[in-house]
Amino acid sequence: MKTVYFIKPVGMDGPIKIGCSISPDGRRKSLQFWSPFPLEIIAEIDGDMRLERRFHARFQHLFQGREWFRVAPELLDAIERINAGTFDIGGLPPPKVLHNTERGERRTWTEEQRKRASWTHRCQHMYNRSGFYCPWGERRSPDEATVAAAVERYLAAPHIHGRPGANPASIERQKAWLASLETRKAAA
Repeated sequence: MKTVYFIKPVGMDGPIKIGCSISPDGRRKSLQFWSPFPLEIIAEIDGDMRLERRFHARFQHLFQGREWFRVAPELLDAIERINAGTFDIGGLPPPKVLHNTERGERRTWTEEQRKRASWTHRCQHMYNRSGFYCPWGERRSPDEATVAAAVERYLAAPHIHGRPGANPASIERQKAWLASLETRKAAA
């Protein structure tokens, strides 16, 4: 069962992370790995990502980035009521996904950013199918035509223009990809 949790650094007022997990303590431990401060769970309430996003919408004015929020009396009051078992989720606003901008609005992408995201997505999809990585050098070129040509070469023949992945799952996908090429050759 999923739980909405509230995490903060030990001995500090904030910031406070509002997240959702099947294992809040496991999530705290994984966050702890990257945090310079020890972390503690200060409240938990049964709920899914929809409830998490309702909390995010309620405290949007305190949003700092990712799922972290500044401390304010209304947030501390909500945490206190959750711990007392008296919090009414019916008073929360509809869910909202917050982004790392001041007002919580999604930034619009330029056409170049949209194209590069599309190329990255297509390359990731091909890697998942073939087990061969797209070469990164040409994909990072500032010249759009160079990137487009490199991606198209890779997508047409990842086993020739890509780099083999080394983990066992990649190796299995590579074998299956190469076997499918042999099957296509034999059928032609």
